[in-house]
Amino acid sequence: MICERCGVEIPEGAVFCPNCGMAASQAPGDALVPVASDKPALTPGTVLAWGIVAASIACIPFVNFVGIILGVIALRKADGYLALYGPGSRQVKIGHILSKVGIYGGIGMTIFWIAYFVLIVVLAMNY
Repeated sequence: MICERCGVEIPEGAVFCPNCGMAASQAPGDALVPVASDKPALTPGTVLAWGIVAASIACIPFVNFVGIILGVIALRKADGYLALYGPGSRQVKIGHILSKVGIYGGIGMTIFWIAYFVLIVVLAMNY
């Protein structure tokens, strides 16, 4: 089935479009009945945004561990989206990749800064 709003193919059995979130059987002009929820909507854009933030913060010196934490959160959001809606859009795939960049980049940069300071201390003690 093809989404009437954005034109992306909707997987068989899916209730909503994985790209824009429109109900699979809903016509573009129909009104949706709001459903009370204590959780914010999970969209491809939010998954991508979390991935971008995680990857960006992982590169900042001295706060790399925050990038690791945000990378884990972003990865859980991406996995949650994929569990709810099936194969995701390109934004979800990029967000998933960037969340891993945040995790592994943060770990790598943390190791780099620890080694850097150990080296500085060892060199300072030798002089």
